Amino acid sequence: MAQERAGTVSLALSLLPFAGIAFLWFIGVVRDRLGHLEDQFFSTVFFGSGLLFLAMTFVSAALAGGIVATPTRWNHSRFIDSGMYTLIRAVMYRVTNVYAIKMAGVFMISLATIWVRTRLMPRSLAFLTYVLALGLLLTISSQPVGDADLSCMGVRGQRIHPGDEPAENIRQTNRIIRTMNN
Repeated sequence: MAQERAGTVSLALSLLPFAGIAFLWFIGVVRDRLGHLEDQFFSTVFFGSGLLFLAMTFVSAALAGGIVATPTRWNHSRFIDSGMYTLIRAVMYRVTNVYAIKMAGVFMISLATIWVRTRLMPRSLAFLTYVLALGLLLTISSQPVGDADLSCMGVRGQRIHPGDEPAENIRQTNRIIRTMNN
């Protein structure tokens, strides 16, 4: 069952570069269609935020691919107990749900501004885009407890002490995560 899901995730991660190519094509078509109406400032923000969003999406996908591939090369329990799994999940979460989502909001705002200035789309659609983008920008991403490997974090009354041996802190953190996931 887990091997089947790993295969499905691997397939999805293999298809992601094609989605990235389509997104880059979309950016190029929008800029081409604007032609002489293009505002250099907003087009630069549009292009830059789109590229940053795509780059962060690819970084998260590469980290996810590493998680999927690693247990097949290592003993699964050794990988989980090493703390690398927890660290990689925390980095993936941060890159995707904090930074990439903010870049998506900037991308949407710049696109909506281009629509308003060029009158290529109805104003109502542009203002709806502003509202949705503002939601992305103002959303404070709260990381679910258990995704971070913080050596001083206490969860459910269990305390991990900074003075403990690092290996013991990792084992305690992983035990906490396993109990929370069950």
